[in-house]
Amino acid sequence: MHKSGIAGSITKIKYIGLIALLADWLENICIIILLTNYPSRLNVVAQAASACTVTKTIFIISCISLILIGIFALIIQNIVRRFSKLLR
Repeated sequence: MHKSGIAGSITKIKYIGLIALLADWLENICIIILLTNYPSRLNVVAQAASACTVTKTIFIISCISLILIGIFALIIQNIVRRFSKLLR
């Protein structure tokens, strides 16, 4: 079944960590290629490794940020729930 709206967006969040993982693997592969071909200079592979590093960093920071936002939202939700019980 196709999910739309917030539910659909939330199910796509799980791919952020997967993209970071794939970028890390690609970065490692590029580094292995660079090291096995040393002393030859493979500028394209070096640039690809750099792009993978930037991509990995962006997605890891996004993942950590979303986790912290989720924890903060749960704390706020818990506080609101407790205050609403006190006001009844």
